[in-house]
Amino acid sequence: VDVCDNTTENEEEETIDTSKMSMEERAVAEASASADLSYSPSLSIMSSPNPEDLLSQVDGLVSLSDYIPEKQIYSAKTIPVAPRAKLNVPIHITVSSCVVEYKVESTDYDIGFGVVAEREEGSTVVKEHSRVDSHLTPVTGKFLVGSVPCALMFSFDNEFSMFRDKYVTYKITVSPPTAANIRLGRRRRAGSALKTLVADSRTAQDRFNASSAQSQKLRDDILKLETDLEEKKNSYDAVLKEEKWLKERVDLRNLQVDSLNKRLESGWEDDPNDDDNEMGKASEEANGVSNSD
Repeated sequence: VDVCDNTTENEEEETIDTSKMSMEERAVAEASASADLSYSPSLSIMSSPNPEDLLSQVDGLVSLSDYIPEKQIYSAKTIPVAPRAKLNVPIHITVSSCVVEYKVESTDYDIGFGVVAEREEGSTVVKEHSRVDSHLTPVTGKFLVGSVPCALMFSFDNEFSMFRDKYVTYKITVSPPTAANIRLGRRRRAGSALKTLVADSRTAQDRFNASSAQSQKLRDDILKLETDLEEKKNSYDAVLKEEKWLKERVDLRNLQVDSLNKRLESGWEDDPNDDDNEMGKASEEANGVSNSD
């Protein structure tokens, strides 16, 4: 798999001219470019068997066919936060390169405040949680959301107060990118994802080749073992047959030996004149005649 350079004249025309931007707009554009160029698919996306999961993340979870960039504003006034309590305000972002601005105020007293971006691959601290003097000066901030989907958690806590309620007023504005920025973001993320996919494909191919070689060796070993096992079975069957035949032969010989010994000791059953005494006398007489001679 090779990385393709698909840069065309049309893409070059889509490049945003930052020379006519304000410093803030230029900073946002540069931050968007940096986030897109450093994009890397999450572990769950890389592990997903569905190819559409990665493509959907690269596309930015938005369709340009009916896209209308509209600001979203989340606000509340003098919301009470009880003593030893915390108030969490979640904001879900589904479009990459959104700019988020916030303004936080409290009445009469300070408040604990922080922002965390929660994604599937982990959490990122946007603003460190700390006690802020929002009753004296509004706390403001602005940041760019690169990877989506993302849940921004704005936390207000009054855990350090034992008896006093705190009253919070906040305004959170989410400004979506233009369609042109989304197009550029898609191309940059696609290029970054392509590099990751190519590297992962090569690694997987190397592992596949090693696994295939090992698999083939194991198959050969199994075939050899099966052949050896078949030969052992045949040898075993032959030994069993010989063992049975030899056992029968031994039993037969033992029976024959016992029968002959019995005849020699007790005589033959079909000869009534043949008994041990007669045999003994005949033997003595034979011996005596032999001695006299």
